[in-house]
Amino acid sequence: MKPLLALLTLVLLLGACRSQLVSGRQLDPRTYRIEGTRYADPDELARAALIELLELGQSDQREAYAYDAAYSMERYLRNAGYPDAIVDFEVEGDVAVFNVKEGRIAAIYEVQFEGVKSFPEATLREYFDFPGDGFLGHGPVLYPAAKIDEAAANVKSYYLSKGYFRVDVGAVRKERGADATCMNLLIPVEEGEVYRLRDVTIEGDACVDLPLWVWQGKPYHGGVRSAIVTKVRNRVLDEGYPFAEVRSEVLPDDEAKAIDLRLEVRKGERTRLDQVRFEGQRRTITSFLRRRVPMV
Repeated sequence: MKPLLALLTLVLLLGACRSQLVSGRQLDPRTYRIEGTRYADPDELARAALIELLELGQSDQREAYAYDAAYSMERYLRNAGYPDAIVDFEVEGDVAVFNVKEGRIAAIYEVQFEGVKSFPEATLREYFDFPGDGFLGHGPVLYPAAKIDEAAANVKSYYLSKGYFRVDVGAVRKERGADATCMNLLIPVEEGEVYRLRDVTIEGDACVDLPLWVWQGKPYHGGVRSAIVTKVRNRVLDEGYPFAEVRSEVLPDDEAKAIDLRLEVRKGERTRLDQVRFEGQRRTITSFLRRRVPMV
């Protein structure tokens, strides 16, 4: 228990120090004011925009840094449960005055999908399974804007990994429930159809004989392209071309729902192994090491 308390204390101290000092520079409260907060802590908002606030009194681009500081504060609030938060500002002489409109705090209540046909919604909903804001991850999940955007991107990645080459995951729509502190999320999805790898062609100055047909007919995704490119490049490397390059181009056929993959191989200069030396060994002899290197 004591080590845990010590760790928590250290984290709090580091946060407090960071809020006032970065690279030996301290915030100057004469250069900014934060007004309009009802629940949010102005010091927390200042920490969220620490770098920008430090520059307010040091730069002739005061307005630009004030814009950035307002954005950082607004982003902080939207990640802390205030989905409708707005932070604007005005410059009064040498002081930037930030006006905060928090809006009503909200916790995620329900996550639904629109247009999903190919997978159980429960599978996709796992990406939105955020820890609660209470002790040890329990309690309600206060609206986290950045995590929601990341979860939506992960849903799209999931579809892409299954071959849905043209999938589109729209902007997350939010709607307050009967209880205004509860926020429902709706994620629109246009699945499209599965695209399959139809053909792989290799061009350039290398003749590569590999069983690439094993991928043909399978759902196409980025991992398929990476695997094929790696396979081809490794074969050329093994032939003595350490500077070989393999470029790939994806050619979709939307009518046939197929993908053709074109590879261009540039071998570069062939190199021969001249000498292998070992340095630093103390407890073994060189011949012992050589026997364990197949090429030597």
